[in-house]
Amino acid sequence: MTVLSSLSRNAQFGRTALAYGRWWLGELRALCPAAVQRAAGWAPAEVLLTMAGERVVAPDGGPAPGADAIDPARQRAIAVIAASDVLRRRLALPGEAASDIHAVVGFELERLTPFRADDLAFDCRVVGRNPIDQRIDVDAFAVPRTVVERTIGALQAAGYRPERAVAIEAGSVVAQFPAASLIAPPRERGRTFRRLAGLLVVALLAATYGPLWRIDRTSAALEHDIAALRSAIADAQSSQTVAERNARRLASAVAVKHEGASVLQVVSDLSQHLPDGIWLTQLSINGNEASVEGRTPSASGLVRLLERLPGFGPVGYLAPVTRDPSGEGERFHFSLALTRGRP
Repeated sequence: MTVLSSLSRNAQFGRTALAYGRWWLGELRALCPAAVQRAAGWAPAEVLLTMAGERVVAPDGGPAPGADAIDPARQRAIAVIAASDVLRRRLALPGEAASDIHAVVGFELERLTPFRADDLAFDCRVVGRNPIDQRIDVDAFAVPRTVVERTIGALQAAGYRPERAVAIEAGSVVAQFPAASLIAPPRERGRTFRRLAGLLVVALLAATYGPLWRIDRTSAALEHDIAALRSAIADAQSSQTVAERNARRLASAVAVKHEGASVLQVVSDLSQHLPDGIWLTQLSINGNEASVEGRTPSASGLVRLLERLPGFGPVGYLAPVTRDPSGEGERFHFSLALTRGRP
């Protein structure tokens, strides 16, 4: 019996030590950079997805796994943005910029493009250092946030949960854009409806069994709360209907994205010709027509400038010109014909 007890204790100790060793190794893996984890096979596999019309496909155009076939414990859905939509710039920056590289690159992109940094999704990496001049070379990749939001939103409407968006060039990832802060998962709207319905049930039970629970409320107050909850549920149902309609419109917009002018081409043309002092806050393209919003010192002067630019046609007013609340310039919302044609 003594020998058996000793063997049992040793076996229990061995199992405990093995479990501790597995936990310790797991913690060490979590401390490794993501690139090392992927190279070692520790990180979840990445499933690359993009849109072809209203269909979700692999970047090479092949079939994509269904949303239910992706195991979150072993796989991660990644949205792929067309490389033609990404603006790439090589920047030469002071060496001190390396300590806050994203803020500096955001400032430079505002200077080099007609967009504010908040209206862009961008990524950057240091590709060279010159210790003599104490400067660094940085590759910056930028795309309007609306382009990333359209792709991520279409994938979410199809049931996927992309963690981030990437741009691929020659089979390699050249830029990454986080997804969490760009667009909210559509299922949250359904959760809101269920929570409000649950609150209504609780309120009804409270009205029925209030004396048992010793709830010190008057009947009039309960009726007021129930009416408010019913109104909130009706609003949630309406919002869910609107969200589903918007999801269908989003899928249609993705389907016609490649039929019109390239976003990158339009952004590049405007960057070269628009003078300082003009800011664009929104740019969308539908076929061969662009919708442009922003701020300018003179809306009429901007109309004359746009109509003289090569590749652009007549300008239309989609909304009245108003003074900017800051007092600096005028707010505009124009339609702009794209006469360059399809890329």
